[in-house]
Amino acid sequence: MILVSYDGSADAQAAIDHAAQLSPGAEATVLTVWKPFFASSLGMGRGLAGSYTDNPEVDAASQQAALENATDGARRATTAGLVAQPRIACQHSGIARAILAVAADLDAISSFSAPAAWAA
Repeated sequence: MILVSYDGSADAQAAIDHAAQLSPGAEATVLTVWKPFFASSLGMGRGLAGSYTDNPEVDAASQQAALENATDGARRATTAGLVAQPRIACQHSGIARAILAVAADLDAISSFSAPAAWAA
């Protein structure tokens, strides 16, 4: 299982392309992490966080945008030769933790084996 964290950037697109070159036909999950409104508002400055609350409409829109982004990445991965599915995760305590939680859920870390092409 390959896990690609995908934000739509050129680097993320290149990561998908390289993964497909190294492991054609491999199963892949293309992950986009989204941030809830309340967590986003906490970064706006001291003293302001108390005036913000959860905003379900904004969260729903953020979640939908993340799903569209992950779906776009999964399409790219499929076109490149992977067997890909999109997935999203909500960032509650950091992007890295969200990615690692999904990796653990998919058993992507313990099932990792480097392709022979990496040894070359």
